[in-house]
Amino acid sequence: MTEEPRGPGRRRARLRTSNEIWGRKVIAVGLVVLAAAAVGGIVLVLAGDDEGDGAAAGTSSAVASVDLPETLERKADGLTVGYPEGWRVSRQRGGGDVLASEDKCTAISLSAPVPADGAGALLRESVDVLRQSFAKVEARTIEQPPIGGVPTEAVLVAVRNKQGNPVVIRVAVSRGEKLAHMTQVILRAPPCEDDAEDTEAILASIKYSR
Repeated sequence: MTEEPRGPGRRRARLRTSNEIWGRKVIAVGLVVLAAAAVGGIVLVLAGDDEGDGAAAGTSSAVASVDLPETLERKADGLTVGYPEGWRVSRQRGGGDVLASEDKCTAISLSAPVPADGAGALLRESVDVLRQSFAKVEARTIEQPPIGGVPTEAVLVAVRNKQGNPVVIRVAVSRGEKLAHMTQVILRAPPCEDDAEDTEAILASIKYSR
């Protein structure tokens, strides 16, 4: 339970659940990925628009031709995902995985930090953390096709890094049978168009069992 000094204008203390704490930890992991990708004034943009066109996994015919010989399986998270040769997987402290392309142009963060009924709160808190961490934050809800075959909601967030360069990240939360799954996709452009088909194929390959 968090305690706050009493006094005029102070809010009452409230109980923080273990789910909320874990949710914040994994959100922080995603922010580390975002910050790392923005080092050096790299401009990041995310494929897709506010209609969801081009961002939906499996919508491009080229996706079917992408070879995904590698597989990441996390039974505890109920996650299975394929990825191309050359992509690297790193397990993050506190939970979650990050897939990074060989040219380090694209990063996909995958985690399942809270139960399914916390999906809405997880998405809101993710955006709140971004608002608190960066200046000139703009966020808007966007149309997002299902990821892993389950209903998914997403928010597109535009921020400015310390160098003043724009950074755009799509935060998507899918409500599985038992867990809320969070996917964050970060792309740099140009020349990140080379990774676009791989990224769509990876998202299309995601399967959730929990």
